[in-house]
Amino acid sequence: MIALDCLPHQVTALLPAALAHELIDIVADNATALVTNNRGPARPKALDGRRLKYYVSWAPQRASIGVTITLFTYVDCTGLHLIALDFT
Repeated sequence: MIALDCLPHQVTALLPAALAHELIDIVADNATALVTNNRGPARPKALDGRRLKYYVSWAPQRASIGVTITLFTYVDCTGLHLIALDFT
C-alpha cells in the first residue's frame, strides 16, 4: 500500500525532471487549499547556547491557493498555522 503523503514524490521520482516539474505546476496551479504536517524536532534545540522555546513552520504559498493549513510539532507541543487569502 502506498502512503498518500508519499504518493507525489513516488510518482515524480519516476519521471524526467522537466516533466515532473510540469506535473507539479499543473497540480499546484489548480489547487485551492493545501494541508500539511511538519514534524519538528522531538528534543529541544538551542541557538547560540539558548534553548528555543517554540518552533514555527509553514508551507510555501502559491498565488492561486486560497487556504494553507500547516500542523507542526516541537518537542511535546503541537501548533497550527493558517493562511487564508481574500481574492475579492
